[in-house]
Amino acid sequence: MVLSKFASKLKKPQIKRVRKIIEEQPTFQFSNVFRKIWNKYNHWLEIHPKPTNIATAGVLFFAGDVLSQVIEHQQKTEPSKFEWDRALRMTLFGVIFFGPSSYYWYKWLDKTFSPAKANLIQSVALAKVKQQPKISIELNPTTLETKSVNVVPATSTTPTSTPSTSAAMEAADSVYMNSKNQNYLLQAYYNLEYRVLEWVYAPTTNTKSKTTEDTKQETSEDSQQTWKEKYWTPKMRAVLVKVFLDETVYSNIYIIALFVICTLLEGKRLKDVEEKIEGQWLSTYLADLSVWPVAQYINFFYVPARLRIVYISALSLFWNAFLSKVQNGAHH
Repeated sequence: MVLSKFASKLKKPQIKRVRKIIEEQPTFQFSNVFRKIWNKYNHWLEIHPKPTNIATAGVLFFAGDVLSQVIEHQQKTEPSKFEWDRALRMTLFGVIFFGPSSYYWYKWLDKTFSPAKANLIQSVALAKVKQQPKISIELNPTTLETKSVNVVPATSTTPTSTPSTSAAMEAADSVYMNSKNQNYLLQAYYNLEYRVLEWVYAPTTNTKSKTTEDTKQETSEDSQQTWKEKYWTPKMRAVLVKVFLDETVYSNIYIIALFVICTLLEGKRLKDVEEKIEGQWLSTYLADLSVWPVAQYINFFYVPARLRIVYISALSLFWNAFLSKVQNGAHH
């Protein structure tokens, strides 16, 4: 009302002048503040990735427990107090275990399935193909029977490898094949890693000679080959292996560590920890399998490496509320 009366007394040039002054004044915009905070957070992730991810995990585990307690209090008929000790236990778990362990876990996954190793495996595979002997088969044109088979060693016509492929094979040999200074477990680990990476990244080559039936089937197989080339890519295989490792290895360690750390922080004994694991591990892990494989697929396929813990921690807000309910269910 006051502004309308004031505006009615002003003339048109004055109104334009006042409007111009108002438009030139800085206004508060939440989007700009959020953008500044997000840019600052990304800056911290680049400079101090480990402590930033640990702090993020602690904050979101605290928020998850707060959400869990709010939901539980709404379901109760009698009023109850907020359990700060319970929220502190969940926060400590995020700080002392989830933050550091997930940081190094995702770092190991990215290092194992890195573009450098992908190029190494592909170069070695191509070098092996160049070293294979060439086989030429001559057929009788009338009977289509084998007339002669000629095996030409690769060394007699072409060089066994180029300098680049030779260097790749030497690098692979120094990393995976040289077991002189390795113990048995380390040698077994490197052999397994190499086989997995070879399945993921090595290009598939068809060494069989084409026959008349193969030529006739090419048209019918075009759609299948197109589907494989489009979807069954090395990146897809790498993501699926990452999801498999995350769900079979890290998820179980993560769930068991939650039961162990939080139960001990409650002042209970190891016997109580064993009962907690025996009674609730399987149901918790099945719930994990119903949620996290798809989330981790999106994480490994689309989310940048430096934001993966942030992405997981943000999704963990509701998951942490569920875990807090599972861990502290005996109190309610």
